[in-house]
Amino acid sequence: MWPWSHERSVSYSPIGQTCADDALPGPIHDYRSSDGVDLESGFPKESVLSTWRSYVEHYIGRARRQRRPLLVMSALGAVLCFCAIILFSFTIYDRVLPTRAVYGDVGWTGNDNVGANDAVFNASEGILPISDDPTHLLVPTREPRRKPVPLLRPYETRPPLDMLTEFFITGEIKYTDPSTHTTPQMDLVYMFVNASSDYFHAAKEAKMTEEGMPLAGKGQTHHYRDNGELRGAMRSGALAFGDRVRDIHLITGLFEIPEENQQIIPSDDELARLGVNTSDITGWKVCQIPEWFDYENRANVKHHTHSDIYYLPRDDDGRIHPSIADEDEDKWRNLSLPTFNSFEIENRVGWVEGLAENFIFSNDDMFFLGGLSTADFHHPLLGPVLRLEPEMMIKDEVPSNLLTSGGEMGGLQHAGLLLSARFPRRKREYLHHMPKAFTKTMAQESSIMFAQSMTLAGTRTFRQSKRGRADISLAFLTAHLQIERWREGLLWTYIVAKLGGQDGVLRANARDQLRNVLHVQKGEEGDGLVFEKIKRSTLQDVEEMSYRAGWEQALHTQYHFSSFDGHLPSSKKILHNDDTKHCIFSISQCLPKDFFSNDEDVSAVDVFRTLTFDLGGCGDCLIDALINESGERGLSAFFPSADALYFPPKDQPKRMWERSEPMLPLTPTWEEANFSLAYNVRTGQDGWKGVRPRTDGAVRMREWCVKMLSRYTYAYGRTPSRFYMVHNEAEFTRYVNELTRNTDVAMVCINDDQPDNATGAVRKRFRKWMETLFSGDSRFVRYEKAHFRWSDDDSLLLDREDEQDNEKEKEKKA
Repeated sequence: MWPWSHERSVSYSPIGQTCADDALPGPIHDYRSSDGVDLESGFPKESVLSTWRSYVEHYIGRARRQRRPLLVMSALGAVLCFCAIILFSFTIYDRVLPTRAVYGDVGWTGNDNVGANDAVFNASEGILPISDDPTHLLVPTREPRRKPVPLLRPYETRPPLDMLTEFFITGEIKYTDPSTHTTPQMDLVYMFVNASSDYFHAAKEAKMTEEGMPLAGKGQTHHYRDNGELRGAMRSGALAFGDRVRDIHLITGLFEIPEENQQIIPSDDELARLGVNTSDITGWKVCQIPEWFDYENRANVKHHTHSDIYYLPRDDDGRIHPSIADEDEDKWRNLSLPTFNSFEIENRVGWVEGLAENFIFSNDDMFFLGGLSTADFHHPLLGPVLRLEPEMMIKDEVPSNLLTSGGEMGGLQHAGLLLSARFPRRKREYLHHMPKAFTKTMAQESSIMFAQSMTLAGTRTFRQSKRGRADISLAFLTAHLQIERWREGLLWTYIVAKLGGQDGVLRANARDQLRNVLHVQKGEEGDGLVFEKIKRSTLQDVEEMSYRAGWEQALHTQYHFSSFDGHLPSSKKILHNDDTKHCIFSISQCLPKDFFSNDEDVSAVDVFRTLTFDLGGCGDCLIDALINESGERGLSAFFPSADALYFPPKDQPKRMWERSEPMLPLTPTWEEANFSLAYNVRTGQDGWKGVRPRTDGAVRMREWCVKMLSRYTYAYGRTPSRFYMVHNEAEFTRYVNELTRNTDVAMVCINDDQPDNATGAVRKRFRKWMETLFSGDSRFVRYEKAHFRWSDDDSLLLDREDEQDNEKEKEKKA
C-alpha cells in the first residue's frame, strides 16, 4: 500500500525549545536555596507523595473549602494555556512547512475551494441520458456549431514583473508577499474509449471501410480494450493532487445512431418538456461515458467529445492559417471524425474549452501512487518538468514502413522531422511514457506552427491509416518545441535585441561586446575557441527559494537541469554525472568573414539565423559562453540594459497571430521567418499585470525579452516510476507484487498488451488492485455514481505468491 499522507520528520518539533521550556510546568516553590532540596534532581528532599498530600489537604481539606474557587480558576487557566500552546504549535508547524502536501480528504491550507467550480446538469443543453444505457449520452448536433476556443490567450501564470526580471538577470528573486503569486492550480486531461459499445463497432467498421483498411485487424484489440482502468487512473490523480487540481477533462468519442436504434431519440414533445432548445438542432449522435460516471452530478469533471475539439486553427478575426487556407473545415471534419487514433485526439487538446494553462495529460493506464505536488509537474518559475530519456534518441526521419505502423515510433519521428525543419536538425530525447506536463501555450503554438502537417495528420482516424505522412506525437512535439523556443529566444535576445538594437546592425561596439564574451583580444582573433561551461548553482537552493516565495516543493521529483542554465545538453553524463561540458566556437565558420576586422555593417538577423539554425552547434557554444559570462546564476549577459528602448514603426498593419504576448514567428521553417525587431516587436507588448506600457510608444526591451522567454522556461527532472507491459495474468501479479515492495515509486503505467483472445483474468485482478489502492469516499472524487462496484466478482483474488504458499502448505499437511 502507498500512504496517502506524509509523516513529518521525527526530529521536527513544532515548538522551539524556549517555548517548550516556558510551557512545561516547573517546581511549585522557589528553590533558590539548596536547603531541603535534592541538588541532583532539583526536587524537595521530602517525598513526592507527601508533598502532593500537603497540596491536597491545603486546597481540598474541609478547613479550607473557601479555596475551591482558586482551584477552579487554576484549572481553567491551565486549559486555556494548553489551548494556546496547541494553537501556537500548529501555527509554527504550518509556517515552517507550508508547502508539504496534505492528502486524502484534508484540503490544501489556504486554498480549500473544492466544489467551487462544480458543473451543474442542465437538460436545456440537450445532452441527455439514455434509458437503460448508462454508457452513452444523447448529444444534439447543431448548426451553426459553437465557436472554437480562442487561441494564444495571454500567459497568465507568470510571477510578478519585478520578481521574474530579477531572477532572469541575477538568478535571485525578490521575496515579496507570497499571496502576490500563489502556486497556480492544474487540470488533468484523460481520454476514454469503450470498445464493447455497438455504436463504437459500427462506426469503426464504417471508417475502416472508408479508409480501405481490412476489417479483421489482428493484434489491435488491446488498443481499445477496457479493463476499467480510467476509474482508477482518475481517482489516483484526484487523490494524489487533491485541490491542486482545478478541473478534470474527460474526452470521449461521438458516433452516429444506426437506423435500428433511432427510437432512443426523444420526441419533440419530450424535448419541449425538458426545455431543450431545438431551433438549431440538425440531428442526434451518441457519445461514450464510463458506466460509473455520474454525468448529472459530475462535479469538477468537464466532459468533451471529439467533435468539440476538432477545429482548424483560426485567428481572432476568423482567418484560417494561410498554409491550410484552401481547406474546407466541414469536409476535413467529416474525414477526421469519428476517430480511433489516440495520437490525433491528443493533438487537438489545445481546443479543449476551459483548459487551464498548466495541465497534465495522462492515459487511462497511468496511475499516481501517492501524494504529489504541483511542483512535480509545474514550477511557477522554472516551468513545466520534462521527463526525457537521454538514453533513447529519436531520429528526425519517417521511413515508409512507419506510415501504417501501429506503434508510437511513426508519431515520434514525424514530430522530430517537423522540429528539424523549424530548428537545427538533430536527434532528440525520447519522452518518458508517463503522465506529461503540458502548457496550453505550447499546445496551441504547435497547432499553429505546424498547422498544415497536423491538419493532414488529423485525418488519420487509425494509427494504421495510409493518409498523410505519419501520425504526430503532440507530447514529444511540444516538449521539444519548448526546449527549442527557449534556445531560439536566448540567442535572439542577445544577438538581435541587445547587439543589433534599434537599427538591427552589428557595428564596432557590438562586435567588441561579442569579442569580450569570447575572450579574444583585438587583433588576436584566432580560431577554434574552446569553452568549458562553468558549474552553476541555479538549482542548489530551489527548495528554499520556493519556500520563501510561498510555492510548493517537488515531493518525488529531482530536478537535474533548468533552462536558466542555458540549452539542455544531450549527454546523460553531463545531466546526471555532473561531467563538465566543453564546446568549440570556430570564428571562421560561425561568423562572417573578417567579422572583427571588417568595418562593413553586418545584419544582426543574418548572424542570428546562421548561429541559431544553419550552424546550430555555433549557437549552442555561444550560449555556453554567455552562461559563463553571466556567472553562477542568472542570465545577465544575454539581456539588453535596463534602459534599452525600441521604437516600433507606427501604423503597422496587424499581422496574423499578433497578440499582446511577445512571440517570435510561428512559421513551420526558419527560412521563411522574419526575425527583425520591426516585424516582431509591437508597442504595448512589454506591459505586465500592474505595469503599464510607456506612453511614448517605446518598448522596454529587457521586459519584452523576459516576457517572451518566460513562455518557454522548463526543467528536466526524474521521478521514480515504472512501465509494465502486461501479456498475461502471471505478469500482472508479478508487477503488482513488485510495486508493493517498492513504495518509493510515484507513477506507474500498466499497459495491456495481451493477445486479442485474452481471458478476463487480468481484468479481474486489475480492478481488485485499483479498488485496494484508490477506492473509498473522498471529497475530491464527487463525480462517480454512489456505491458503484468495482467488479462483479467480490471474491478476494489471491496473488500467485500467496497461491503458491497455499499449495506448499497443502503439500506439508498431506
